[in-house]
Amino acid sequence: MKSCRSQKIVGGPLWRSDGPKSDENQRIVGFDPSPTVSKQLNKNNDNAKYTRQLHAYSPWTGFRGTIEDHIGTEYTFVFWHLPGSDLGTAELAPEQYKSAARVDHGLRATIFTVPVKDVHTPDGVWVSVALDGDI
Repeated sequence: MKSCRSQKIVGGPLWRSDGPKSDENQRIVGFDPSPTVSKQLNKNNDNAKYTRQLHAYSPWTGFRGTIEDHIGTEYTFVFWHLPGSDLGTAELAPEQYKSAARVDHGLRATIFTVPVKDVHTPDGVWVSVALDGDI
C-alpha cells in the first residue's frame, strides 16, 4: 500500500489542515475532523459569481512511485464557510463533482470530490471552483 498523506492546498478562501490519512485510492485534502489550523474567511455579500482556483501539490512529491502511479486518484477539496453562507450553485471544473456537507466546530464544510484523470500537471493538480452566492 502506498504511503498516504493529506495534500496541501493553496489559493481560495479555504481553511486547511494536514489531516487524516486515506486509502491508496483517495487523497483527502484539507479536511480534519479535529481542530484545524485555519485562516479566517473574508465576508462577501455581493451575490457575484467568482472563481477560486485550488491547487493540490503533486501527489508523487514526497511519495513513492511515479506520476503514472497516481493517475485516476480522487482528490477531495473542502471549502470551509460560515454556516449562514449561501453558496447558491457551485460548479467544479474540469470534472463533475459530488458534494456533501457537515458541520464541524460551528462551520460548514462543502466537500468536492474531483476525479483527476484529466487534471494532472507536472507540478500538481489544479481545479477551479465557481461559487454563486454569499460567502
